Amino acid sequence: MHRNVITLFVCLIAVSGCNSGSQKNTKTVEPAKTTSARTKAINSSLVKYENDTNLTGKELSWIIRQKENIKSSLIDPKSAMFRNVLISRAKGAPAVLGEVNSKNRFGGYTGYKRFFAAEHIQAIEGDNISSYEFNKLWDEFVP
Repeated sequence: MHRNVITLFVCLIAVSGCNSGSQKNTKTVEPAKTTSARTKAINSSLVKYENDTNLTGKELSWIIRQKENIKSSLIDPKSAMFRNVLISRAKGAPAVLGEVNSKNRFGGYTGYKRFFAAEHIQAIEGDNISSYEFNKLWDEFVP
């Protein structure tokens, strides 16, 4: 048994030394020259993230108001945690989109779910709207 372990160890050392370093990998990856439509929209003024320094006071207050609306629809509003929040004007009127995590009735966090909030609509994926319908809505506002 001891001899087999030593033999295996010697073989592993021999195999790991096979790459002498004389062959260098000179292959380089060129950056993509085209930008997707989604990236262009996010980089445009139609879509801005919550932590963007170019947000106007009106946009920031709209985000805060819509986050409060989403919180009010949760079982435990005080436990709400948001991430990847953005404001979109892709359809003209502003809409706030992002992800929210909150506690359920048992006191455990449910995991992040995407949300959509506009003037008269507050939707959380899988809660009050199907994933299929939510994806259609999301794609309209985040092209």
